Amino acid sequence: MPATVRFALLATAASFALAACKKDADLAPPEQVVPLRVGHTWEYTRYQYNADGRITDSTTVVRSVRRDTALAGSTWYILSDGSIVQNGPQGYLRYNPGSLGHVIVYPNATYGGSPGYNYVYPTHTLWVLTSRAAAPAPVPASRQRHTATRYHIELQYLYPAQSTPLIQLADDYISPTHGLVRADLYSRSTGLLQQRLELQRFTPQP
Repeated sequence: MPATVRFALLATAASFALAACKKDADLAPPEQVVPLRVGHTWEYTRYQYNADGRITDSTTVVRSVRRDTALAGSTWYILSDGSIVQNGPQGYLRYNPGSLGHVIVYPNATYGGSPGYNYVYPTHTLWVLTSRAAAPAPVPASRQRHTATRYHIELQYLYPAQSTPLIQLADDYISPTHGLVRADLYSRSTGLLQQRLELQRFTPQP
């Protein structure tokens, strides 16, 4: 776990701070970025790739919404991996008990900027910068022909002995009806696809 989390929003920080103070649980968010309801279940296949682009390993990953809870006047959802999330005014949020109370994982269309967060670990610091595509588009080579919004994520790792950070890129594809349908992670050293998480089945609750 990071020792410190610093927030640097590459947008209007004032609007973010004001929104964080509102009790928005009873307000319909401007956009459902990820469908959230107790019992929703996602089944994925995680593929590992070598430098030649061949699959070297695959595993099944199952995620679900376990239950909901009230925090600071808002309704949040607890996932099977322990994350606490909601669709809020700025987008898909993850609860963080420190500082402003949450981080923006996937900004929605009305957010108007690209959030950036700095995580300070004992051995290094990590910047996470996220940008949203202007419009949904077909997911490349999707067997289920999903259409989703691409979130481009830049991970900047800085170690004490380095003057410039190591860059790792990722692309998450989010559908308002299915949630995360694909997550691609690229190698820091080669920039080639290193890992892919592909949705196989989404089981919603009515």
